[in-house]
Amino acid sequence: MRGDEPVKRLVDAMERDAALGPRGYNQLLRVMDWLCEAPELMAVAQSPLERTVRQVPDAFLDFFDPLQLPDWVDEAKMARASKLWEENTLALLFILYVGSLPACYLLHRGIPALFRTGKLADRKYLPQRLFETGLMLDAVLDADGLRVLEDHVDRHERLREAALRACGLEGEWEWKGEVLARKGGTPGQPEREAAGAIVRAITALSATIRGQRYVWGRGFLSARKVRFLHGYMRDLLLKASPDSPGGAWDSEKLGAPVNQEDQAYTLLTFGYVMIVGLERLGHRLTPEDRAAFLHRWRLVGHIMGIEDGLLTDDWESAQKLFGLIRDKEAGPSEEGRILTSTLLGFLEELMPDYLGMNRLLPVVFVADQIRAMGGDPSNILTPEWEAKSRSVAGRAAFAGIRLGLWGYYRSREFLAWLAPGVSKMVRMMMHPLAEDLVDSCWAAYARRPFYLPANLTQWQRDAGADPAFQGQLKRWRRELFNGILMSAGLLGLGGMLVVAGLGFACLQAWVAAGISAGLGVLSWWTFGELATWHIPALSRRRPEPWPQKTAAPSESRRTGS
Repeated sequence: MRGDEPVKRLVDAMERDAALGPRGYNQLLRVMDWLCEAPELMAVAQSPLERTVRQVPDAFLDFFDPLQLPDWVDEAKMARASKLWEENTLALLFILYVGSLPACYLLHRGIPALFRTGKLADRKYLPQRLFETGLMLDAVLDADGLRVLEDHVDRHERLREAALRACGLEGEWEWKGEVLARKGGTPGQPEREAAGAIVRAITALSATIRGQRYVWGRGFLSARKVRFLHGYMRDLLLKASPDSPGGAWDSEKLGAPVNQEDQAYTLLTFGYVMIVGLERLGHRLTPEDRAAFLHRWRLVGHIMGIEDGLLTDDWESAQKLFGLIRDKEAGPSEEGRILTSTLLGFLEELMPDYLGMNRLLPVVFVADQIRAMGGDPSNILTPEWEAKSRSVAGRAAFAGIRLGLWGYYRSREFLAWLAPGVSKMVRMMMHPLAEDLVDSCWAAYARRPFYLPANLTQWQRDAGADPAFQGQLKRWRRELFNGILMSAGLLGLGGMLVVAGLGFACLQAWVAAGISAGLGVLSWWTFGELATWHIPALSRRRPEPWPQKTAAPSESRRTGS
């Protein structure tokens, strides 16, 4: 099972360069973020940014340079995936926690690499790790996260060559101002007539000819940072001595850490598992939605160096590949149970405490998501957690939430059909809230995301994130959750009341129909008020650990830094 040879060569070069090293590489990440914020400054000769970038070793600069896009990339599918993300950001982040991450813990041979870093097993590092994963999702799925750049000079040359072929003309031609003139070759038609024919051909072909395309942006940079971080951690694990925590890495038993198969499976926990999870919550998706989401993640996998044979945007192929790796690698492991228990403890603290449901619902959702993807929850749940997942109270609350989600999604569908602007309103409310929740995990750390650690288990923490601030942040999250649940509940309740009103109307119970429909419309109106005024106000009240961090969250979303 292979690793990532191009990144291995970069890691080796970094370690050989005493002036670079992990500290220098971490500074390079900051430079790349600055470049992403203001790439125009590279055109300013001797600007501080231009001088700084010129000092970066060529091999590392090439690694972060725009990447030539494969021909299969479909920009319409890319945009459709971004729209799906923006309309369902909170739900997809929830599935990240209860579906995607637990799915990774199923792999009993891949899980030791995650476990030995200590970042997911140690509660003090877990919010930081979840933040980085959520930040990467936001970066690669946002509409401007993966920007497609077209080389217009190349397009112009391709158009001219195609037009010459279409006109059956030989020779070389060039533009002289706005006039196309023969540069050389055998004369055929009179030059003026030929030039006119070429211009007409160019106009006709302009909609079908594209220049060479490249991809860049904060999502690209985030994916590249994660790719290098994986390569660096792989190198540390392979070089671990028998005396290090966890001992030497057993390649014969476990294969290469963070290998190609592991990465392909992890990619599917985003592109495939998230769609399975979203549909499990009650969202009805079209085959085109599924294909578009997989398509975007296929490009992310390409950027991260995953072999083409392990990438797909076909739903049935993704389902088959995920099942093959899961069946081959899944199994019970103590490390998987520890990581799942740590995650469940975090979710228990994160969720509002309604009659103790925060201690039952996370594990019920995890078990349900694992079963939906064909896995066995007992492989990653301790007996105590497994008992909670089967408790009558937990399952009853879960059934109630499933019913509420059904009403929520049906209301959204109906309102989107009735008033298309509703979808935009939901997007404008939910997407920024999700980003705020991701950033609230960031607030506990001074360390920028995706930086290289000093060693396998030591990750920098922010000493300013004291218990008092963590308490403020916890109260704010719960208040925000209350507002979100109330808003979603009103939207879902409105849908169920309107459906009930239609039922009463069919029975000619006109008074009941009017009352039910009126209450449904009132619920929708109240949802609109909450979405427009109350929830944004809650979002703006997010605690900050100190004044100089006030502007940083928006920067972190833009650059992935």
